[in-house]
Amino acid sequence: MTHRFSPATEACLKRAGWRPGRSVRTDHWESLLRAANNPVHASVVDFLREFGGLRVVHPHHRVPGKQDYFHINPSIAAKEFPIREDGLYDDNERVGAPLCAIGTACRDYMLLIMDAAGKVYASMDDYLFLVGNSGFEALESLCTPHEWAEIPQLRESSIYRGS
Repeated sequence: MTHRFSPATEACLKRAGWRPGRSVRTDHWESLLRAANNPVHASVVDFLREFGGLRVVHPHHRVPGKQDYFHINPSIAAKEFPIREDGLYDDNERVGAPLCAIGTACRDYMLLIMDAAGKVYASMDDYLFLVGNSGFEALESLCTPHEWAEIPQLRESSIYRGS
């Protein structure tokens, strides 16, 4: 798959160890995700194959002169967040699709999750944001200043069945 990053994003990714055509094994992450009942979409496997295991340092978007980072690593996501299917239930409901953990963002304060179409979201507490319509767009959005679209919460009665 061909994609072009901005020079700033490409520099951040290369400092983290990425190069065009990079390919890493994903079986250990796939096993971890399946054990947590995460749907391991083809989009997730393809994304992890090229970008999995990276810790990407980038300029902080809101604090000039500071650095921030994100991980593309389901193992770190599993340590920091309840990634079991029931832990992602509210986010799945809000986007109308099953989501799979792919990493963390904002110094591990946000969970990065991907749907089967490759859209990437960031979740923290009751907040859910669309980071990018593809993994590549999400990486660009994470490395350079972008505003993320917040996904609205569902009415309580639609979240809790039988209400």
